[in-house]
Amino acid sequence: MSYRARLSSALVVPLMASATFSAVADSAGMPASEVLLSRCLDVERSALLPRLGVDPRLPDRTAVDTAARYLCEHAARSCTEAPTADACQLALSRYGLGSGAMVSPGGRSLFDAAYVGHSDRVATLLKDGADRNWTNVAGWTPLMIAAAERHGEIVAMLIAAGADPNRQNHLGRTALMFASSYGELDIVRQLVAAGANVDLVPGDGVGMTALMAAAARGHVEVVAVLLDAQATPSLKAKNGKTALDLAREGNHTRVVELLDR
Repeated sequence: MSYRARLSSALVVPLMASATFSAVADSAGMPASEVLLSRCLDVERSALLPRLGVDPRLPDRTAVDTAARYLCEHAARSCTEAPTADACQLALSRYGLGSGAMVSPGGRSLFDAAYVGHSDRVATLLKDGADRNWTNVAGWTPLMIAAAERHGEIVAMLIAAGADPNRQNHLGRTALMFASSYGELDIVRQLVAAGANVDLVPGDGVGMTALMAAAARGHVEVVAVLLDAQATPSLKAKNGKTALDLAREGNHTRVVELLDR
């Protein structure tokens, strides 16, 4: 059994009698998975604190928080993937939520499903009207996370449903930047075809465009696609370097040849 499995089985304790909640928290506007995560953290932290300093795996409050968050993120993920399954229903009951708390669609559920690559769940949520441009606290959309996690099929589904390929997270990064950085050629092609702006510059401390990100990592075919889409090679990152400079630094000869024409 893995360490994580041992941790999960060893630290799950019976629900404390005082940890009961009404089933109407979602009316405040929190996504269902965040309600579950919040309630779970309250319960598990309270349950683990008496073992602080007793269990060698829980030497301090940081360890308690880490263990509780691991358990709760697993519960939220399980409920996102299979909201009607017994495991999810047990978790909902444990944390004082109704059996249907995770069934109704929403942007957060779509984001979570896109993150784990659950295409059937994504299709159902989109059909039921989930917000395809929903953003989390860091400004990430379902399309961004699908691109970053290399889920090409889900990227296609989100684009077909009208997801905006030019949304930027709080660092100014886009789905195209993630896909280009990771060399995901098919996803890059999909995003370019959907109208992704190849010259967007993020407002972070680096300022690398999609072309720069691909060139720095030697992704020849991605660089070629971006150049065909009229990406501007002369743009500079915050350090003053162009895509060609970055390709030369990385000794990516074939990329240098493309950019130095």
